[in-house]
Amino acid sequence: MFKKATEKNKLDNWFDSCKDQPHELPLISIDINQMISSHRMRIIPESLIKVNVVFADCGSLACICKSDEGYATIFFHSILNNADTPVQVFEHIVIHELIHIRVPSREVDGKMKSHPPEFWEEEKIFSPERIYVWEWLIDNFYDVVRRDEEKEMTIVLRKWRKKKYTYKDWWLYINNLERYKFDKEMVL
Repeated sequence: MFKKATEKNKLDNWFDSCKDQPHELPLISIDINQMISSHRMRIIPESLIKVNVVFADCGSLACICKSDEGYATIFFHSILNNADTPVQVFEHIVIHELIHIRVPSREVDGKMKSHPPEFWEEEKIFSPERIYVWEWLIDNFYDVVRRDEEKEMTIVLRKWRKKKYTYKDWWLYINNLERYKFDKEMVL
């Protein structure tokens, strides 16, 4: 019991540090609130939760924090706050984060998991293009994005600010399907 509480406290502390980061004005070229509203109705139609969006240099590529007051905030890392970030990347991340409301964390093999097996099954259903999104993310940010298996999150390293990124065109990924002859079950 103590171990579960400690793991939850670590995650709560991390979320609190996200909330304390300075928020940025969105530089993206899409209506992210409309996107969230649309996916919210598909993924969690029974939920009355209001979902806000924040861009901040919060360490993780993205996360969702729920409050007791009936709202949640999706934090997008600043590295994504660019007009050239494809809409499909935002769609996948929004879907992924909303699934956290639909499929709550639970204990798996004695350890609390924010992504239990049923979470990944739901993501396959709601975001079949996730493979392309991860290819785009890896191609664009391979030198500053790392998977932290213990925390179950994708971390953006601090050195990301030192580099100027040229965001690759999304259609390179869709039009070059031969490139994707790898295991479709792969989850990053």
